[in-house]
Amino acid sequence: MKKLFFISSLLIILILTNTYASHAIPVDFSSATTVTGPYPYSHDDTFYGVNEIDYYKLWLNAGEAFTADIDNGFDGRDDGFITPGEDVDTILTLFYNSEAGFKPYGTFGSNCYGIPNADDAGCAIDAGSYPANPFVIPGYTKDPYISYAVADTGYYYLAVTVTDNYYVSGEFTGVSNPNSDVYQFDTNGRLGIYTLVLNVTPVPEPSTWISFTIGLLSLISISLYKHNKHSRTVAFSLKK
Repeated sequence: MKKLFFISSLLIILILTNTYASHAIPVDFSSATTVTGPYPYSHDDTFYGVNEIDYYKLWLNAGEAFTADIDNGFDGRDDGFITPGEDVDTILTLFYNSEAGFKPYGTFGSNCYGIPNADDAGCAIDAGSYPANPFVIPGYTKDPYISYAVADTGYYYLAVTVTDNYYVSGEFTGVSNPNSDVYQFDTNGRLGIYTLVLNVTPVPEPSTWISFTIGLLSLISISLYKHNKHSRTVAFSLKK
């Protein structure tokens, strides 16, 4: 009985280990596309596999406003049918290169849902995205959008992959059901096409702030001078 229990336990462990190993995809930034601007930056890319992950690398400064938007991924203009090689449902994950190693950001400001990923559930439709039929929920799209107020200066990495492929504990889970009808390839081996739009609103230079402050103080000084001059004129007139 004990021997049977041991063998059964071992088989279960092997099966689970095998399943996890076959689906887990370690994070790998070595092939990341470097983005240097100008912004907004727009790039079309194609998935050739359900477990494919596209990485983008960019330098961001603390205080900047960063947005990442997927357009034309799942266009929803074909009455809910998935067009092989065109329609693809995507997800975004943002990483920061800190001294402690790469760490994912769990929240992205105004993204809809998805922790630590920017998923598409319930996101408002923006330019370049379309309603996701047959869900027919007003304002629902399958193209994710994230907005992030940059907290630390350094290199950031953005990962783009299909929605089922979530980032968990240092790895992406991999697509649990790659044979689903959702994943259909065209005759060229393409799973789907998406447009990535990145935008960075820079922090004003210190000199800009200084000029702004000097200009503001000058306006205040002129306003006070005119006010005092007017007050003196009125007072002199009353005395006469």
